[in-house]
Amino acid sequence: QSIRNWFYNNHPNAKKDVQCRVTFANAPARALTEYQLYSKKYYDERVKPLVDLELAKEDFDPKMKLTVTNQITKEQFDNESQGIKEEIAKLRDDILSERTEALSKLQQLFKGKHNDMTTDRSPQDMARFLNVLGQVLKAVFDMLGPNTGWCWTIIGGGPDPRKPDAAFSTATYHTGTTPAGLNFAEASPLLHELLMVPFGKFLNQVYRE
Repeated sequence: QSIRNWFYNNHPNAKKDVQCRVTFANAPARALTEYQLYSKKYYDERVKPLVDLELAKEDFDPKMKLTVTNQITKEQFDNESQGIKEEIAKLRDDILSERTEALSKLQQLFKGKHNDMTTDRSPQDMARFLNVLGQVLKAVFDMLGPNTGWCWTIIGGGPDPRKPDAAFSTATYHTGTTPAGLNFAEASPLLHELLMVPFGKFLNQVYRE
């Protein structure tokens, strides 16, 4: 009860009529094609040597390099054994199944008393959502990654209703890794000092009593 009172008395949106509307598109996020999955798994071993040979023949511009790479990847996959093709097809089916399951879990998470999924969020609701935050972010970035080709970093923080007196929590989520397998946080030793410390000070200003 004390956490609930603190949250409503100190949260910057406490005195506003704030509602959270969450909707889900009926169309599934575009998944990687079989060619893209093949390239992701076998590029260095089966595609890159052929691409390097072709690109060495002349000075291609960046757009043409991508075209050549995609063409060779497609040709290699089309000429692969049935076993490799079945492996890639199963991999794609597994990814689509995981996305469908993740979307179903998110829909269940957001189901409330209102059919239009519009509802005020209590501290208990927020705590329940924070408990599955990792799954939510993974579902989001599983969609963003293949549709943008970008690496992503997200940072968030604020009063945590799961903690005594709703003490602050922060969270970061990173996609993409270096050739050494390091994500942004792991590859940036000063990330905490340069980003998280200023962000913590920002949170203190936003949620100051």
